[in-house]
Amino acid sequence: MPTTFYGKWSLQVIGNVGEFAQRVRIQGSLNADGNLNAALGAQIAEIDGAAWIVRLERSGDGGATWQENLVQRIPTVTPQNGLTFTLYGDDSVVPAQDSDVTVQFVYLDQQINPHPSPPGFGFTLPPSSFRPPRPILLCECCCRAPCICPPRTLKGRRRVCCSSLMAPVAAHAQLTAVAVAPVPPLRASSFAGIATGGGPVRRVN
Repeated sequence: MPTTFYGKWSLQVIGNVGEFAQRVRIQGSLNADGNLNAALGAQIAEIDGAAWIVRLERSGDGGATWQENLVQRIPTVTPQNGLTFTLYGDDSVVPAQDSDVTVQFVYLDQQINPHPSPPGFGFTLPPSSFRPPRPILLCECCCRAPCICPPRTLKGRRRVCCSSLMAPVAAHAQLTAVAVAPVPPLRASSFAGIATGGGPVRRVN
């Protein structure tokens, strides 16, 4: 399936995953007629002509004979290259990204397709523009965030959740450290009053 171009273009092969040999055939140009082996990265810096034709072809017999591929032509406009046409060639109808060979053409007429200029404004925020994240709050009762404790009545007023008693993670860590701190052993002098008292020893709850 031939594709016609008008004016001055560049050519670059940006994809070739076919099991057969692939080539680009150019006819009718002023300076680049012929066959280009469609190896990945192959390119022609400039193809000019009033109207010239491109065919994407494949060979299953080592180059003895060639058959035309089915071609999909997709135009795009990019900040880097401006107007671009990409030809996708394959021996059957497949999605463009699955084609055997991919050839990109960039329009070189700077009056119609001028070179892009760098953006005049930067939209990247410096790190100092971001606020630090807030600490995660944990419930003092269930140690979860969010609180999963059932609602309860506080001083005879409305029923509230333990989430009203939330504390920062740092405070929770401090409380946990105190709760698990080892208890110092009792000394014998602590029971001196019991041993020397005048009455019987009573158990104090």
